[in-house]
Amino acid sequence: MPDKERIRFFQFDLMSHLFRSLRLAEILKDRFEVLMRRSEKYNDRIEHAGFKNFTCIDFQPDSSLEKLGKYDFSWLHAAELEKIFSAQVNIIEEYNPKLVIGDTSFTLKMAAEATAVPYVSVVNGYLSEHYSLKRKLSPGHPIFPYIGWLPDFLLDPVVQYKEAQNFNLILKEFNKVRKKYNLRESTHYLSELSGDRTVLCDLPELFPQKDLPTSHRIIGPLFFSNNSDGSDILEKLNPDKKTIVITMGSLHYENQFKFSDIENLGEYNVVVTGDKQNILNAPFLI
Repeated sequence: MPDKERIRFFQFDLMSHLFRSLRLAEILKDRFEVLMRRSEKYNDRIEHAGFKNFTCIDFQPDSSLEKLGKYDFSWLHAAELEKIFSAQVNIIEEYNPKLVIGDTSFTLKMAAEATAVPYVSVVNGYLSEHYSLKRKLSPGHPIFPYIGWLPDFLLDPVVQYKEAQNFNLILKEFNKVRKKYNLRESTHYLSELSGDRTVLCDLPELFPQKDLPTSHRIIGPLFFSNNSDGSDILEKLNPDKKTIVITMGSLHYENQFKFSDIENLGEYNVVVTGDKQNILNAPFLI
């Protein structure tokens, strides 16, 4: 039997990105030799799913997304972009894959172009350059307390103007790397998150798109599943109560989950996931 052609995954190291990449990897594993980028937090999940992994540096997800929420793009500077880009190029040249798949990888488009390897990008709908709605000012932005009360018709133009300014600054940093390595100049920062083929893992009703090229396809959410039937949780639920699920996700925004009246939730089944720091604490919580 001939050797399988190789695919390498470069996924952002957040739980949601890892699990949807695992879902794709499971679909492809019978036809291809699949390796995934080693996860600092969730590598046991990769190994449990039966996939080998490789080590490659990337941006730190917690600090990166925290800064993004504050419209701080200082971490996307040319020196850091080049460092990660070079590491990805080395991995691609070492393994010589048929295809690379990136989930929200900021530099993989450049690395794939530099090595002439086809690139499939997995990305959220709101990070597409074809996203048709206006991005809002994040409540985490330092100026939100001062202007967040403005009506949309006044606030939106300001946000769009500042977003365009920031995107142009980021684009210059990407193009510094592109120029140094004789790659095609990029015309939009968000185009760096697209690939030769781009799949959008969101519902168009939530994140509508406009003028999508044929290289883009909306596939909807990707849900990873395991063999558990959930009986260990179901048996704890009181069938006479309604159920609330609180998920902390992989970023753990603690301040958004501090209920001063959490005891009043005792009339419900309350299932909490991801609360390793025991931020929510009441005897009835599951």
